[in-house]
Amino acid sequence: VAAELLCGGRLMRRQWLPVLSLLVLVLLTLSLLQTTARWKQTEATSTPELNTSASASPASASLSFSMAAIRWGHAVNRQAQLDAALRNNSTDMIEADVLVAADGVLIMAHPPETASDLTLEAFLTQVAAHNTAGQHTAAAKPVGIKLDFKSPRAVAPGLALLQRLWPAAHQDIVWLNADILQGPGGGAPLFDADEFVRVCTDTCPHATLSLGWTTGETHVWNFGYKPAEVDAMLQLCEKHQLQRVTFAMSAIHTRHSHKQVLRLLSARDSFSITFWGPASSDELEWINSELSAHRVYIDVKPVALVHNVMLAMADFFPKY
Repeated sequence: VAAELLCGGRLMRRQWLPVLSLLVLVLLTLSLLQTTARWKQTEATSTPELNTSASASPASASLSFSMAAIRWGHAVNRQAQLDAALRNNSTDMIEADVLVAADGVLIMAHPPETASDLTLEAFLTQVAAHNTAGQHTAAAKPVGIKLDFKSPRAVAPGLALLQRLWPAAHQDIVWLNADILQGPGGGAPLFDADEFVRVCTDTCPHATLSLGWTTGETHVWNFGYKPAEVDAMLQLCEKHQLQRVTFAMSAIHTRHSHKQVLRLLSARDSFSITFWGPASSDELEWINSELSAHRVYIDVKPVALVHNVMLAMADFFPKY
């Protein structure tokens, strides 16, 4: 499997298989030894607290806690999932995906799913009602939402619903997300970047834009966000004079992109980064030691074994 990943799914000449298999075996052994050492270190020490000493939170003023400590309700695309998220007092942000169904109705679903028992209208109505009811209890806090648009057709009508159903006082805890530029291993984006930014800022000027890159299957040669990909994002932000932005970055693809992460954060004090997807312990340690918890959102999951192999291989490739 690792050999096939290394070759990007291409068929190999038979005479190269023994050599390549030996190389993969060596790298796998090194990776497993390294992983075992990390596990022992983790057992011997407690999980470090994230650094909270830097600048003030750039977005979501109603969320008055450390950004890195935010608890996510992820892919809340069904009614039962929404009910559970709203009952859970520890939920800070609810992330859900927006699609246009075959009948033209906006629904909460992630491709390849094309149907759902939860519409965007019902989703917004229920979360807004939850936040409004919570104003009358001392311990209540508003729940933020992240709308991850999966289709350009969903953006304008979705924002119109948001404008009609969502309280203006809570617009600062609304995130509008889309993969608008091409990134590591990713294909051409479905969205026109300028149009997405323009419609979002015109309709919901106080919302936070969550701007991401397309990403693809991870191989050793596309592990990093390249300078040109970051240049394109910063140029877009400058062109539209954006202030409230969090850059959605695949955590596993930032292993070789530390300089680019720092470039994004240094461009403007109000910019932040949201790390998503699989993350290695090394990456989380780097985030903890080098980045402020007030500039980082973390929505990650443990790295899989195959990714550990790829990480070991990727260390032989250039960093960006």
